[in-house]
Amino acid sequence: MCGRGTRLGVTTPMACLGMGARLFAVRQAAGLGLIKLGKLAGVSHSTIGDIEKGRQLPAVDTVERIARALKVRASWLAFGGGSDPWIISQSILGR
Repeated sequence: MCGRGTRLGVTTPMACLGMGARLFAVRQAAGLGLIKLGKLAGVSHSTIGDIEKGRQLPAVDTVERIARALKVRASWLAFGGGSDPWIISQSILGR
């Protein structure tokens, strides 16, 4: 399923990417900036940016808060297991 040198792209399954890339992709898909997601999750925007860039591995409770704010499963966000979570509640996103 996942090959060497996987990167975000049309043909790359989200599960093949690292947590930072999954977080970035779902945050962008949700139309949220770092500051807005940080406020929704109760996590600093710099922490979210550091996770996305792979500079920080978050604690379990941080992953759970971010996942809850993005309406995705924490296990998917952390490990990429299961199906891609592109079913995000439109009411939460205000669209």
